[in-house]
Amino acid sequence: MCFTHNNVYVKATFENYHNCFNYNSYTCNHEVLIIVSIFKQMLKGNSLFQRSFVPELKRADEMERKLRYFVDEVNKEDIVAPLDYTFPPAPTALEISDLESNIDRLHEELKEVNSNLGALVKSYTELLEMKHTLISADVFFAKGSGSIWSGNTPHRSPSPYDTEGGEYPRHLCYVTGIIDQPKITTFERILWRTCRGNVFVRIAEITDEDPIGMYNSDGDYTPKSAFICMFQGEELKARVMKICNGMGARIYPCKEKVAERRTIRDHVTLRLDEMADVIGQTQEYRMKCLAEVAADLRDWIVKLKKWRAIYYTMSKFNVDDTHTGYIAEGWAQVSKLPDIQNALNRGAKTSGSRVRPIMNRVYTDESPPTHHLTNKLTKGYQALIDAYGVATYQEINPAIFTVVTFPFLFGIMFGDMGHGPFLFFFGVWMIYKEEHFDKRKAVMSEIFYMLYAGRYIILMMGIFAAYAGFLYNDIYSKGFNIFGSSWHMPRNDKVNYSSTDYVTLDPKYDYDQPYFYGIDPMWIIAENELTFMNSYKMKMSVILGLCQMTFGLCLSCINYK
Repeated sequence: MCFTHNNVYVKATFENYHNCFNYNSYTCNHEVLIIVSIFKQMLKGNSLFQRSFVPELKRADEMERKLRYFVDEVNKEDIVAPLDYTFPPAPTALEISDLESNIDRLHEELKEVNSNLGALVKSYTELLEMKHTLISADVFFAKGSGSIWSGNTPHRSPSPYDTEGGEYPRHLCYVTGIIDQPKITTFERILWRTCRGNVFVRIAEITDEDPIGMYNSDGDYTPKSAFICMFQGEELKARVMKICNGMGARIYPCKEKVAERRTIRDHVTLRLDEMADVIGQTQEYRMKCLAEVAADLRDWIVKLKKWRAIYYTMSKFNVDDTHTGYIAEGWAQVSKLPDIQNALNRGAKTSGSRVRPIMNRVYTDESPPTHHLTNKLTKGYQALIDAYGVATYQEINPAIFTVVTFPFLFGIMFGDMGHGPFLFFFGVWMIYKEEHFDKRKAVMSEIFYMLYAGRYIILMMGIFAAYAGFLYNDIYSKGFNIFGSSWHMPRNDKVNYSSTDYVTLDPKYDYDQPYFYGIDPMWIIAENELTFMNSYKMKMSVILGLCQMTFGLCLSCINYK
């Protein structure tokens, strides 16, 4: 809340004449937005699509969509942006055109690379699965290998790289392919029930840990197995093919003769090696594109948000009767009016306009909005007050008093000479490293950013906690004796006290004078220490609470007047 007459808000009207070019209005609005943050909506009867600068806002939405795509791709690869960062100024209309073309180029390029990489990985996976299908086929058709199969479980697991292969019986048909291991049990059960046990199935697990082919599109490792289904007749073949398609199994052709299968396998292996090199080069190029994007991604996001905010504000403006300029109304401080006029002149000069912008002061009966001037110290306290409610115009701002009362009440509740200095030095450290942390706000975690934003609050809470801890004579829940005690033992030479005796002290005879500060150290060793301290703190809390509520009622009465 502002207390001086220079901080009273007034309503101002800006007329920016230009020769039907939006560039002049853009640059002027850019300069004025730094000072004036509240503009009035002058086109209340029009919908959002009937206002000016809708194409520019659509361009901003499209660029934001592409930037979100960039953010997702960069986060997938865990590319870390530079820590040191300074927020760039709002871009000019010419700079935003270059930015848009650059974003479009990188977006199309990255989409094409991802599409090509996805197609390559899919082809590589199919070739790899075909290779394992051919290898497993030699095992399935092997003769004299000594394997006895029962269902899909062998008594001796054949080697998937066994080169001793045979040929299948001529009177049987067969289908070979690859299926995901979690689906094997369901796959066998459906085949058994659908074909009434007339299909013979063999399964061989694939143990290849290829970094490309054994992962699905989501990047998760998927264990796979090769299978062969043997049956008789075209009717069973049609059923088996439907079941394989329904279960997501990939069918691969397999030749009957061993020599033909080995020839195909050698050819597939050669293609796999070539495709692996192509995939590696494509991934390197993709990482190069993402590194180029990540280097400037923050600047692009900030510039686009500022550009969008300028045009969103300009969409509230009204066009004058001659359609040669825009008229805007906004609230501003009286003390800032010369700065606004200078900002308008700078914008007109930057845009090369020959017509000087006009600013008129308008008097109105409308209630002005509330604006509180804050600094590094009061910004955190103002945020606390605004969380409960914003004071209306010319009301007393309670955040000024909260700067003292909030940390003081914290110190009363958390008084400790040990914890208080710890909070104090932690706040001092964050204040000392302000320049370092300000450049890293974009990469701060949410919790640390909240602590950093309240660094001055933490500093003052530490001061008052140490003060209250000294008042309570308490350090890490232990008492201390620095200035001695005002209590003394009874002066009776006829009585001998042992270390286990309890002595009742009478304040009328055994108390010299009130302890000059805080709690007397004698209460640390007193038997009724807990009773006395609880009673003391409760009474003090009631008194302070009543004082604070009374003070709040007094402020409410003043604001009511």
